[in-house]
Amino acid sequence: MEQLAPRTIEIANESIDRVRDRGKMDFIHDFAIPLPVIVIAEILGIPVERRADFKHWSDGIMESDRAAYQGMGDYFRELIKQRMGKPGHDLVSDLIAVHEGS
Repeated sequence: MEQLAPRTIEIANESIDRVRDRGKMDFIHDFAIPLPVIVIAEILGIPVERRADFKHWSDGIMESDRAAYQGMGDYFRELIKQRMGKPGHDLVSDLIAVHEGS
């Protein structure tokens, strides 16, 4: 967990920088909600361009939305296929490596 701290701080600073020009910030909307989603997405190796989808699915799952479960499941099945062929530096790749080594 300690190794996540520097990147988490960097993401937090980036979140603040994005709203700095507005001169005000909605703490919950601009910071508290996006921060864990971004950190978890990075840990899992979800590309920046898919983070909005990841957030949408996460929100839907919290509301027991079956389409969100399906969307996230489909995405992760595809991500696993990709990582099996070309591992990255992320949790999904690490889990595949452990599974294949067992």
